[in-house]
Amino acid sequence: MADVIKQHFIDTQGCPNGSAEQTAKNELGQVAETLCKSLEGDPVVRIEAHGSAWNVGDKARSQSASFKFETIGDFVE
Repeated sequence: MADVIKQHFIDTQGCPNGSAEQTAKNELGQVAETLCKSLEGDPVVRIEAHGSAWNVGDKARSQSASFKFETIGDFVE
């Protein structure tokens, strides 16, 4: 699941190529990947991710992101 979520962030359109916004979006994909990999046994079955950015020109001035992970079983032992 970790590799899948990272790729979905990369594939998400709407950011100008080479922009700070695109870089920030792809880095959030890496964050989601790391969070998934931190859960032993790959229990994540569903991820919801929402985000927004405030841009001035081609510079991202502020980003907001939230993640919701759904797992099978108890991921805290």
